[in-house]
Amino acid sequence: MVGTSSTSSCKPTHACDACRRRKSKGNGPESVDSVCTLCRNSRQACTYFYPAHRRWAPVAYVHNLEDRIEAAERVLQQRFPGVDFTSELGPVIPKDSWMRSKATPDTSRRNLTPPKHPFIPYGPRQPHLISEEYDEMSDDPEDLAAFTSLANQNGASSSLRKAPTTYAESSNASLLRLLRSKNTPLELPGFARHEFWNIPIFESIHPAQRPMCYFELPPPDLLANLIDIFFTTIAIYGPFLHRGLLEQQLADGLHYEDCRYTALLLLICANAARHSNDTRVLMSQDQRHSAGWHYYAQVEGLVTRTEPVLPDVLDLQIIMLAASYLTSTVTSSPLSRLLISHGLRLCQLVGAHRKCAYSATPNLMDELWKRVFWSLVAFDRFGSALTGQRCSILDEDSDVDFPMIVDDDCWDLADVENKYPQSHLQRVEQQRDMVFFVAYLKLTQITAYILRSLYSLSTFKFVKGVSSVAEIDSALNQWYEELTEHLHWDPHTDDIKRIAHSGLIHCLFYQAQMLLHRPFMFQSKLGLPSLTICTNAAQSHSRMLEVQARHSERLWLQVQIPVILQSGIVLMIDLWHKMRASNRPSDHPQFVEHWHNIAACINALTVLEKSWPRAGKFADVLRDLSNSDILQGDSSDASAPASTSSQKASLDQGTMVYGFDTLNLPIFSHLSSGP
Repeated sequence: MVGTSSTSSCKPTHACDACRRRKSKGNGPESVDSVCTLCRNSRQACTYFYPAHRRWAPVAYVHNLEDRIEAAERVLQQRFPGVDFTSELGPVIPKDSWMRSKATPDTSRRNLTPPKHPFIPYGPRQPHLISEEYDEMSDDPEDLAAFTSLANQNGASSSLRKAPTTYAESSNASLLRLLRSKNTPLELPGFARHEFWNIPIFESIHPAQRPMCYFELPPPDLLANLIDIFFTTIAIYGPFLHRGLLEQQLADGLHYEDCRYTALLLLICANAARHSNDTRVLMSQDQRHSAGWHYYAQVEGLVTRTEPVLPDVLDLQIIMLAASYLTSTVTSSPLSRLLISHGLRLCQLVGAHRKCAYSATPNLMDELWKRVFWSLVAFDRFGSALTGQRCSILDEDSDVDFPMIVDDDCWDLADVENKYPQSHLQRVEQQRDMVFFVAYLKLTQITAYILRSLYSLSTFKFVKGVSSVAEIDSALNQWYEELTEHLHWDPHTDDIKRIAHSGLIHCLFYQAQMLLHRPFMFQSKLGLPSLTICTNAAQSHSRMLEVQARHSERLWLQVQIPVILQSGIVLMIDLWHKMRASNRPSDHPQFVEHWHNIAACINALTVLEKSWPRAGKFADVLRDLSNSDILQGDSSDASAPASTSSQKASLDQGTMVYGFDTLNLPIFSHLSSGP
């Protein structure tokens, strides 16, 4: 007999559970026995277990409306002092009277004092819809939160344990598991430094709890300095912004008219703040990792909002800058991947991924569209390689050409819609920024193909992958042979831009090589020298890091941080493999070069941790792995030399090679004399 399972004696006022699942109105409340027609016909119980929820307006949205009304009232009082608008606007409504009996009003957002500097207000901040947990299903339970589990073992912040992250096979976490599985599970007591593993206070405040922000640009001198740092340090790797056009718009006062342009300036300042030594970019003097957060927090609501409006190139540039900054944070790094995916979907919405959407006549605006689209694609591919997640867009999903190899100074800003003057053309070899960018994009294409061939979830991926290794190796070698002289690595050059371009392009080239051969490092029966290839790539990368360190810290970007970690782990795996094969201890002279290269990786991360907390995390991981029993095992080889008193003295003094910060690693004591 069909009936209701509701235990309440009251007549229901909403649709039954089955109708609500089908999103149907239902007629249960109108029937005598409260059984709807759907349940009666299907002869199932018509239940009302789930109560109806009244949909109140989000509290943050209501607070923002109240703040805007207060701001409007202040403007009216300033413009028309002493004038009463009660007849036009109605009587004053007491604040929080709409829910006074149900909630305590939040007074932390009231009585906001306008900033001292000129400000540009913007619309209400949208509610933060991103879940605090970021989790991805995995077919291998051992891949679960390799780095997070290390933090949990060592007393790191419990708040990080609430959001475990799953890393797939191409991630560094999976590579780290190779070392963990070679011996007993690592017990790393207290290695995690809390400043790098805990959530900073300024990041722990939920966006809905922050006061309504005004767009407050830095002082003019600091703004000019940060813009210069951005275009000389960051934009040379991804030229999706045109410096001349941006400075012209700034001089014309566009930041007073368009809040999006002001947001763009603030995000430029946020990214450049990581490379600035000016203390004004910090929220407080003792929080070095807060550099730029004040600028990003002002525009966060604008970045994450969704509106049914077709985007333009400015919107996509904002997304790209926001994602780049979020990658350097502790809590919001996963959000950067979501922003990039959102940006790519917006590109598809307006047709930026199709060749037919662009004019046949080259012009600057079309090129900016191409540059920002391909920047999003490259960011997405590199992020997929690090996390093992699927790329948001594949090669077959777009047919747009690469950007033209024409640097910014060759474009005529008098009319950005017209063709650039032929008289300003230079040889392709002289267009160094765009030559690098196009070569970088071609390398990401190969990286994306490696991910699809070797790291997909298909059951035939291994068979397909083995047959593809030689093909991909050939493609990598051909790509390398086509590099211009400017992009070839020269450790003796003093050209800073050449060191920057060639350093990053080789870093990503070594990363692609290791990514290609990692699945076959211990598959000797296949006849692939994969472990040797991975080790050679890691060694070349570590030697390159030493050269970069002698020039400037600004030559390193956060995109290189996970590759440095990957190189360090590969070197440790090869060291462990050779130790087991030769039955010799880790301090044998045969392994001096290995420790030298591992030290270079840790030193680089130690320098980078001053600006990026993720580098500090990875440095902690490499340090502790270096001191673990896996690489410090005893050996019965009597020829192995014992530690000398001079070595221990250098350890006690905290001496470190290359002039970097002290690492306090016993295994580096034999390197104290330097190279």
